[in-house]
Amino acid sequence: MTPNDPAEALAALLEEERSALLNGDLDRVAEMVAEKESLIGLLQESEAVARDLPRLKHAMDRNHALFEQALAGLRSAITRVGALQSLRRSMVTYDSHGRREDIAAPSRNRLERRA
Repeated sequence: MTPNDPAEALAALLEEERSALLNGDLDRVAEMVAEKESLIGLLQESEAVARDLPRLKHAMDRNHALFEQALAGLRSAITRVGALQSLRRSMVTYDSHGRREDIAAPSRNRLERRA
């Protein structure tokens, strides 16, 4: 990777981004955004864009799909945690006639210590 070849630098960065996505290192992915934007700007000024574009587009599309999957996983986890928290507050059941019945969780009584 030489500074004179932004296509190679971008390809290496996209591979590093892919690795970070596969390892769930979203902080590292966020850190790469500015560098990726800079390299894309340099690539637009380069004469070799047409030659490198298909390979770079494939790498970007692949990383985009991984990023979307990571986001879907995070959304699913958030939904699940919310459901578990809701279940701690109350539970919904149905009686023998099919009527909905909410059962509230018992309130937590905290013991107050006094000196």
